[in-house]
Order: sequence, then C-alpha cells, then structure tokens
Amino acid sequence: MRLIATFKDLERARRIDSFLTSQNIQHTLETELNNDWGSDEYGTVKCELWIIDEDDVPKVYEILEREDTLPPYVEKKKEEIVVPVPPTPNYPPPIQKPLGHLTFYLLVACTLIYFMSEWSAPTIQPPLPNLPQVPLLSSPTKKMLYYDYPQNYEEVDTLVDKYGIAALRTPSSLPTEGQQMFRSVYETPMWTGLYPITVSYLRGKFTEEEFKAPLFEKLRQGEIWRPISPIFLHGDIFHLLFNMLWLLVLGRQLEMSLGSWRLVAFIVISALFSNTAQYLMTGANFIGISGVLCAMLAFIWQRQRRAPWEGYQLQASTIRFIFLFIGGLALLQVFSFMGEVFFDMSVSPGIANTAHLSGAFIGYLLSRWPLFHLE
Repeated sequence: MRLIATFKDLERARRIDSFLTSQNIQHTLETELNNDWGSDEYGTVKCELWIIDEDDVPKVYEILEREDTLPPYVEKKKEEIVVPVPPTPNYPPPIQKPLGHLTFYLLVACTLIYFMSEWSAPTIQPPLPNLPQVPLLSSPTKKMLYYDYPQNYEEVDTLVDKYGIAALRTPSSLPTEGQQMFRSVYETPMWTGLYPITVSYLRGKFTEEEFKAPLFEKLRQGEIWRPISPIFLHGDIFHLLFNMLWLLVLGRQLEMSLGSWRLVAFIVISALFSNTAQYLMTGANFIGISGVLCAMLAFIWQRQRRAPWEGYQLQASTIRFIFLFIGGLALLQVFSFMGEVFFDMSVSPGIANTAHLSGAFIGYLLSRWPLFHLE
C-alpha cells in the first residue's frame, strides 16, 4: 500500500476516486476534517489517496497526469455506495504519558523548598531599615539557592545579627563601629545587572563603578550549584502552582520521550543558560523554574513541527497563547524601560522576562540537537 497524493479539494478527490473505481484499481480515499479551532486550517478537508496494489502505482501516476480529461464525479445513490474499509495504519499507538520519576521528584522538591522557605522566612514589622531588602526578607534557604549572594548582602546579615533590626532603623544611634559597617554596605559594589546600567547610561547618570561590580561572587567561591538552584525557588503559592502545573504537562512528555537522564541534561542546560542570562540582565534577585518551562515549550513546539511521530501532544492554540502571554510581558517590560529612561517612572511587572525569552531560545536550539531526538 502506498500514499499517492493528498488533496484539499474534495470534488477533485472524488472525481479521481470515481475514475479509479471504474478502472478496477484497488484504492482507498481517506477524508479528514480539521477540527482544531486554533489552527490556521480549521474547517478544511484533507483527502489522502492510497493505492493497495504496488503494480497499479505507475498506472495511477499516468491517470493523475491527465486528470483534466477525466469525467466529472457523479454521486451514486445511497444503495449503490460502497464504503471502503480503511487500511490499518502503520503508525504506533499513542504513547501513554504517566508521570515520570524525575518530573515527580522535581515537582516535590520545588514544593517542599517553597514551604520550607516560607516557614523559615523572617517576619519583620515595618518600617524596614534603609538597607537592601533582599537579605532582610529572605529565608536562609533562599540565601543558599539564589544565583548569587554578594558580599553586600552578607554585610547586611552581619549588621542584623550584631545589632538587630530595631537599632538599624536609626543608624545614628549605632556605635561608631556599627555606623561604619552601615556605611560600608553602600560602599561595597554589587552587580545589579545590565538593565539598570543601561537605564543610568541613557539618563546620563552612568558611573564606571556600576560596570566594575564583581560578577559570580559565590560561584567563584566554589558554590557551583547556584547557576541552577534558582529553579527550585518560588515567590508565592500562585507562582508555585502555575509553574508546577506546567511542569506536570510538559515535563512528563519530555521524560517519557527522552528518558530521565536526557531530561536531566535538558534541565541543566536550559537552567544554566536562562538563569545566567537573567543574572547578567538584572542581578541575582530572581527565582522560579519558568525559564526551563519556556525551554520545554519551545522544544515541544519545534519537535511537533519537525517530527510529529515522536508523539508530543500539545495543542497549537495552547502554544500560541503561552507565547503571546510571554511576549505581552516582555512588551510591558519594554514600556517600563522607556518610562524609566524618559520619565523616571517604572511599571515593571517584576517578572524574569530575560529568563523566559532566553529559555525559549535555548529550547529551540536543543530541539535541533540529535541528542534530544527520538531514536
């Protein structure tokens, strides 16, 4: 059996079908209506012409070449219509997608770390001291898993441990040593990202000290887990639930198709790339697994287009909606950037847009790497 031609014109397909029947050429005409409302071809008909006997194939090609000379299609009466039995397709059955072990453990780890972090987070009554807020409000778990925890933050921790929050609200009441430590926080350079540096430059307030701030402070001290560990952190319960639902949808498909070890490699590569891009853009104050999820989404989108037999199942309308959502957030960030440059006003949503966009980019690249193709 061989697929000879595919038609989108139903009348044309029926005319050829009728003529082949009159010539006693064994064949089937499979007709399928596109019911995916999110597809650009929604409502169109696709007809596939299959020839049963290989010996008839050359003859059918000759008939198709002189298609214009064939007689028009005449619909038969109902009692004369013979419905052909479609051949059994040779495609493998749909792959069942149970929850893989790695996806399950990753989901559990993110959830446990979130609740552990919330339980151990400090509770500070306002007003907060005029110091960097991240070390004041972060739990010990978050401090260990941020992409970086610069010396500036460690000096804040030292101040809090030595003098307490209440004393830091009025720095002038501190002893001389405490006041020197307080001033040292503002004198210690800290990498805050290319984004604020660019804003400062465009507003004419750029200083070389901003660009000379040390990078990768904890990584250079041997804490090699930090470029990956931010994926285990989440800001609130809704952030966690949203990301875990998408991890459930996307991660299980990748694990069943690639296996656990290749999924580990995929997560590590996409986390390294997206987290580092976000750190270089905005500094270490970001959390979440959404960069990896965007990589998974872009990967599945490309594999569905290039190798549909691999069995990834995600509606085109769903993919389009998520990409529009990510693009909308990125566009909002562009407006915020312009507001900061021209009007000294920010409407930033506080979302790691760089991680999203760079994650989608690395997911696209990984979709073209044979290591992540089905064998």
